[in-house]
Amino acid sequence: MMAVRLSGAVCPTPFPDRRLSDAVCPNGRLSENFRTSTNRTNDAEKGTCNRTIQISEEVSTPEVTSANRGRSLTCWYRFHMDPQQSDWIITIRFHKFKVGRLVNATTCEGGHVQIRDGTKGSDSPGYFCGEVDRPQVYISETSHVTVKFHVRLFSDKTYISFNSRAEQRFELYPRYGQNPQLYLDRRGKLIPGTVCDRQFPDCQNCFLQSPNYPGVYPRNLRCKYYVSSNKGSLKLLVQNQEINVDGQRCEDVILCPNRPVTTQCPYDYINVYDGLSERSPLIGSFCGRGKLPYAITGSGRHLLLVFVSSPAGPFLNTGFHFTAGPFAKWAGHGATKVNDSCDAIFHRDSNIPPEQRRFYSLTTWYQPRTTCSFTMWAWHNEIIRIDFRSFRVRRPDSAILDDKGCVETLTIYDAPYADESRLLAMFCDSWSPPLPSNQDFISSGNAMFVQFHSEVGSYAGSSLEYWVQFDYFNAFTHGIPVPNTECDEVFSSPSSLDGAFSSPLNSLLFTRKSELECSYSFLADSVPYEQVLVSFDSINFTSTTQSTCSRCLDDPVDKIIIRDADGREVECICGIKIRSEHATGRVRILSTGPSLQVKLHVKREPPRSHGSLLFKGSYEFLHGPKCGPTVLDARQQGELVFPFRNDALIDNFDYEPSRVHCIWSLLVHPSRSVFLRFESVYLSDDCGIERIEVKIPSERHQYVDGNFVMVCGGGSPPDELPVIAASSLRAGRALVEFRSEDASHAASFRLVWTEFIQMEQAARTGEMPSSDDCSFVCGGSNACIPHELVCNGVRNCPSASTTSDEDSYLCQKDKDHINYLAIGLGASGGGVLATCLILIFQKCCRKHADTDPG
Repeated sequence: MMAVRLSGAVCPTPFPDRRLSDAVCPNGRLSENFRTSTNRTNDAEKGTCNRTIQISEEVSTPEVTSANRGRSLTCWYRFHMDPQQSDWIITIRFHKFKVGRLVNATTCEGGHVQIRDGTKGSDSPGYFCGEVDRPQVYISETSHVTVKFHVRLFSDKTYISFNSRAEQRFELYPRYGQNPQLYLDRRGKLIPGTVCDRQFPDCQNCFLQSPNYPGVYPRNLRCKYYVSSNKGSLKLLVQNQEINVDGQRCEDVILCPNRPVTTQCPYDYINVYDGLSERSPLIGSFCGRGKLPYAITGSGRHLLLVFVSSPAGPFLNTGFHFTAGPFAKWAGHGATKVNDSCDAIFHRDSNIPPEQRRFYSLTTWYQPRTTCSFTMWAWHNEIIRIDFRSFRVRRPDSAILDDKGCVETLTIYDAPYADESRLLAMFCDSWSPPLPSNQDFISSGNAMFVQFHSEVGSYAGSSLEYWVQFDYFNAFTHGIPVPNTECDEVFSSPSSLDGAFSSPLNSLLFTRKSELECSYSFLADSVPYEQVLVSFDSINFTSTTQSTCSRCLDDPVDKIIIRDADGREVECICGIKIRSEHATGRVRILSTGPSLQVKLHVKREPPRSHGSLLFKGSYEFLHGPKCGPTVLDARQQGELVFPFRNDALIDNFDYEPSRVHCIWSLLVHPSRSVFLRFESVYLSDDCGIERIEVKIPSERHQYVDGNFVMVCGGGSPPDELPVIAASSLRAGRALVEFRSEDASHAASFRLVWTEFIQMEQAARTGEMPSSDDCSFVCGGSNACIPHELVCNGVRNCPSASTTSDEDSYLCQKDKDHINYLAIGLGASGGGVLATCLILIFQKCCRKHADTDPG
């Protein structure tokens, strides 16, 4: 045996355990007791049996004599300790050991050694046997120790030799740790009436050790360690801790190779249970010699560790030392199993606070072929976003089973179950790349399914470490969503005749790092002559971080661009704020064709709140076969007849609406005024049911709420309507609107219009008409019309004077020779002259009356 000389003392090295070497040879010095033991031992007593021995006394079996050779021999040695040293412990160092033979690891054949530690306990402390050439150490738990030697046939091939030392228990740092006085219950409390059962009621940083650690552990043991914590799941910190539980069956490594750390344990073993009972789930059984490569984490606040040693065994194995304590990496759904399940279902109706909408990877042990499923249900018209706040991928270093390849996976489905056709992403322990921080996945519907699966299980949590936050977002769309777009919608007349629309309700869209464009397409194509009316009831474009809106199409601001069926921009809205309660401020656009496109452009900005919508609006599909063409082209004279008569066209469509709403765009030539009158009108007596309105918009595609004139109620139609002056027709058109809330009512009307020139207005603007456009001057007014409208059977002058364009004198047969302009001017001049004569006559009469004395 090698020795190291330090300060004049010889310290044997190496000891079976380095920590034991530190205890027996503190600071490299051999204990004084060990240095002087051989000198203090009486040679006469050295081989004597059945006696009380002193600490530091050298003890060995008797010499072989003719009297004892081949005979049965039993010797016991009881250590004597001073009563004042009752709390001390005894370290027994066996120099030589060769007793009996171990058979089947359960029986000592031919002889054995027993060591009783304490005054109470098992009547059968177990048996040591076999041969040990290198020194081994037994460190007692108490100050009462008895060593018993028995051999069936004593000979010179059977012997033991040992010496001892005593020390205060807390000086044994490998057993009690640093500052043991501060942690009196670090090794747990010995349960009364038991040999080695210990209880840890609130384990913070406690020591779980085999009995007599760090020395050789006794035989025939069944020790239970009840470990509890008040602060989270319990974790056995066994990683890189060397154990030696049944690691050697004999000292010769050729005959008895070291057993590596394994879970196949036929004799001595450690069982770890996930609870305080042996009926609790068994996490694992461990034995062998080496370092455990993993920690063990229970699923709750309780663990039970059971240590079992066989009735007989070699005087070799030194047991284990584990540190245990609470583990609180994170707590929540998925982090641990509850009732042997890690599944979780999250319902929107459960009203989970936003900060608690999360789930985690397993942080505790779990069995092979474990599956954890997380199902999230949102309300109808909501979507779900899962956000990986933390995600790490590593190889399974705490696996229960050995396997290669992709043994742990995390799969995300855009469905409420594992639908492979709707797979969003899959992660694997062996080939998944790093996931960017705050990576999120968004469902297309109101359900999402995330599933973790492990083929190998783990003692200390998943190799896929994740922390997932999930949220619900309002994905309601008023129209039909366009596939493969973020926010485009389609509104078609077969789906709904009217309804609402708005900027996206999904606030998630506004967290993007690029500009957002949403297109709203209104398709009025279910029946002929259909069109759409779009109203913006509220608009909120008032961001202080954007530039001003002076050129809407070009400025980098939030905006709404509206295009007609031909693709031309008809309106651009930006930089305004309209509240819905102010109906008169609404922006309303009427299409001239069967479609209208509204496109929302949202510029990228610093983070801002989109709690309120950028806009809210409504739409209505109107007009139709009964209304006829939507646009009445500009002409000198025309008529509008309702209902529109085209039986062949109407018969091709199953079109029977419950109400009728028609809007005609009456186009007018520049600088022309319009004279309207009804040739016939048949309407309901109730203006709330049916009415005709004439509106004058200020822009080409604009629709206005107020009317220029309204006709409703029964009775005869008005003789004529107020003239629409050219100065009012800034958009070059007027709107004629008919509403009927009862389509079954046989409403009808014939509206005739005439364009004319107001000469006074023309003279004021300097736009003098040509003689062809103003060849007839209507009597009693400053209006003129072309000669084509004179005597055509329709009264076209805006006033019903005797010199009307349909006067019988003018409309004689030979009207080709009549100068309508001269006649008109003559008639007008005569009228003016007559007016002047009357005024002069009245003035003279008043003057005469003033001078008459009577």
